[in-house]
Amino acid sequence: MFFVMNGYCQSKITEGRIIFKICPKDSIKDDNYDTLKCEEVVNWFKGKKARRDGYKIHNQEVIYIHDGDSNTEIQMETRNGIRIAGVSKNDKGYYGTFTISKYSYKYLNETKTICGYKCYKAEVTNNKDTLKTYVYYTKDINVSRPYYYKDLFKGLKGFPMEWNFYFDGGYATTIVKVIFNEKVDDNVFEVPKDYKVFYVDKKMK
Repeated sequence: MFFVMNGYCQSKITEGRIIFKICPKDSIKDDNYDTLKCEEVVNWFKGKKARRDGYKIHNQEVIYIHDGDSNTEIQMETRNGIRIAGVSKNDKGYYGTFTISKYSYKYLNETKTICGYKCYKAEVTNNKDTLKTYVYYTKDINVSRPYYYKDLFKGLKGFPMEWNFYFDGGYATTIVKVIFNEKVDDNVFEVPKDYKVFYVDKKMK
């Protein structure tokens, strides 16, 4: 296992894990934004396959797996003590019919070090909101952006390492905690045998 720690590694990372730490503002309402209350979100990636752990819906962890070869999305969770995995086609991509915000950036001179990398700050605005947020990005690593973040900060001049977003009742900050450049076993992207599998689109059977 190789642990990425400095800005001298320029090789492209196409397989491994990226762990994001989520720091919610205390003012976020208790009955909303379960995803912002996660301590960590782990993104596995290998070729066209991706997996995300740590995501929460109604305080229950949900695991997402994407397979770019078969163009399918798997959602694994536990309901009433039963582990289930819903399989669906993903023809429209992860965001489906949602319209993605268009971002514009104002690049600043402010810098900070994250995970050993020099990161630059940019002020972010989008076409859907008047609130300005920020992102710190690095130019020193070449990481394949995880599938579930592939549309995040399009056009940014580097890899996003820290950013914040505003929501009703507060905001949250997401920061890269660690990047692992390592081999990933294929079974990470498979549904365990103790899950009951059902197909959202019955024609997939």
